[in-house]
Amino acid sequence: MAVKYVAAFRPESYQPFTDRLEIFSPDGSRSVVCVQARNELPRLKYPSKVDLGKCLPGTTMKAVITVENKGGFGMFYVMRRSEFDAFTVTEHRLREDRVGM
Repeated sequence: MAVKYVAAFRPESYQPFTDRLEIFSPDGSRSVVCVQARNELPRLKYPSKVDLGKCLPGTTMKAVITVENKGGFGMFYVMRRSEFDAFTVTEHRLREDRVGM
């Protein structure tokens, strides 16, 4: 006799997850299936140095820096340090951002 089950796994977080499923059959036997979920981490590629040339006091220099993600899905924000201390990302916000990709 054979039985086919489909188990849906829908994590609500991007954190690594490990668990197990226990399957009990009518004859009393038990099977354990280990479940592990993890995302590939982002791998950023960017220049190690940025040369803006000579910059005199009171002037502003601008440069375009290309940052590439060679790894998994990542979410990045550029902000001031003072803004970072109070910054939080909710799961709802993460879902909204992914829909817009």
